[in-house]
Amino acid sequence: MKRTDSCKIRVSKDAKKLMIKKLRELQQNVPKYRVGDYDCVSFVMDLADAGGVHYGRRIFIQTPLGFMEELKKHNYIE
Repeated sequence: MKRTDSCKIRVSKDAKKLMIKKLRELQQNVPKYRVGDYDCVSFVMDLADAGGVHYGRRIFIQTPLGFMEELKKHNYIE
């Protein structure tokens, strides 16, 4: 699979632990998947929130591409 977009973000070990904890919580209580309500974008934003990764205002992000653009805007690392 060819990667067409990426964004490198540094997170602390503590942030990684919190993100893994959130992932496990979601695995134990899987949200009902509905596009526009809870979908892949919501899932990654939940993990980002758990790790303190800034991506702008959640309400304005509707697509995976939009999420990637906001991640880059707020977390640019060369």
